[in-house]
Amino acid sequence: MCHAVNNATFALQKKWPVSSSLMVPCPWFWEAVEFYREHPYLSVGLHLTLTSEWKRYKWRPLSGSNNVPSLCDKTGHFWSSVIDFKKHAKLNDVV
Repeated sequence: MCHAVNNATFALQKKWPVSSSLMVPCPWFWEAVEFYREHPYLSVGLHLTLTSEWKRYKWRPLSGSNNVPSLCDKTGHFWSSVIDFKKHAKLNDVV
């Protein structure tokens, strides 16, 4: 999700077997990808990201908000809550 979370996860995984997941639309995704490429023996999964609940730290769909409009608020970011997501999202935009 962010640089600080990446650093904490990297430090933990170097000492203990922990599981982690990557949120692809988040700004620090590529830092994590680089780390896991350099450490292929560590376990990592992908986190399905359809909401963006932080007030000042937001993310958008990789395909662009114009291509999946029901998943986005008026600023083009994912909805802030599951309730808003359920209210607006269309299955075709999710898949």
